Amino acid sequence: MKHLLLITDAFPPDFAPRMGYLCKYLPEDWQVTVYTEQFGESHFTLPMPPRVEVHRIKYYHFQNTCWAKPEYAFKHILNLIFTYKDRYFWQRAKTGIMHQHYDTVLCSTFYTFPLLFAHKAAKTLGIPLIADLRDIMEQYPQPGNFSEQLRLWGKGRRINTWRRNRVLRSANALTTVSPWHVSILKAYNPNIELIYNGYDSTLFYPMDVQVQTFNIIYTGRMLENNLRNPELLFQALQELQAEQTGLFADLRLHWYTDKQTQTTLRQKYADIFPAQTFVFHDFVTPEKVPGILHNASIVLVLANRTTANGPHGIMTTKFFEALGVEKPVLCVRSDEACLAETMQKTNAGLAATDTAGIRTFILEKYAEWKHNGFTRQTVNMAEKKKFCREQQAQQFTELLDKICHEK
Repeated sequence: MKHLLLITDAFPPDFAPRMGYLCKYLPEDWQVTVYTEQFGESHFTLPMPPRVEVHRIKYYHFQNTCWAKPEYAFKHILNLIFTYKDRYFWQRAKTGIMHQHYDTVLCSTFYTFPLLFAHKAAKTLGIPLIADLRDIMEQYPQPGNFSEQLRLWGKGRRINTWRRNRVLRSANALTTVSPWHVSILKAYNPNIELIYNGYDSTLFYPMDVQVQTFNIIYTGRMLENNLRNPELLFQALQELQAEQTGLFADLRLHWYTDKQTQTTLRQKYADIFPAQTFVFHDFVTPEKVPGILHNASIVLVLANRTTANGPHGIMTTKFFEALGVEKPVLCVRSDEACLAETMQKTNAGLAATDTAGIRTFILEKYAEWKHNGFTRQTVNMAEKKKFCREQQAQQFTELLDKICHEK
């Protein structure tokens, strides 16, 4: 039995369940001990096998109180000066870690924490370190509200990036999520492997469900326009509105999203179209998403064109989930980069660059729905299989076995 020490910023988070799926699909000869941060109640119910042991460490103690912001600010400054958060986690985890045998450390993060914690653990135990970067600061568009929030959260970006890169240089191997990420990170460590995000084939599989309306469905936040920009879609719908009255009698735009996104959409777009067109829903738990997608005629994925200032290399999990259920994907607008290339290879749908293409795509899928009562995208099955979670777990397993063999 081999033993993996998995250190990650959140496990398994609703927004990035990459490590949760890895644990689910790792071979049975791997035991996993996870150290992660304790947050509020998670809606992610991915069951873990008994060989996975999870330890959650509470860092913020005054959440949802008047002391939350002062605590956050104080610890933010401590972390900037002393790498306090990583030290805090190491102090609380080291006793448990030192009393176990591990073969390697895998650290998954989206910025800097908990790379220093993982590096300390690997160095103390004398075992290899693999760093998994599922997001990096460089991918986000700048300037922008979301990227500004990230910079404030990691104030002193330059020093945090320097700390990150120092660990990356010393790691035995890196993994990341897109060809663009590989191109950036290989400057710090050439031993890097591309392992995409993807879909769980036991949850996201095709099912033909007849529905009474033509449903364009979006699940997720909208964030800011320079990261996810829906403008091209609404322009195309306005152009269709004048000539396709039958379409708008049947069309429903379902938004499973947060209150802020709902408010933005109502203020900017809802009055332009018939009242029944926009249907708003609260977020749903992840296990309900496959059923929602089965009722979709088109799955909407929001993105934006890659420019010199970003965004770069963002391969949203929402795309892979739609690919799993084989529903037509409408990506607005096309990133004209990694995501569009993957959509083309898998024949997943349309990565839109103009309103004419969107109009044609919607009308084609509308005709298919009118005829069948559902839609089904004829995807490239060989390419699709590359993005299932089982395949990614196999890639991780091969890398772990290789690193363990070399140590």
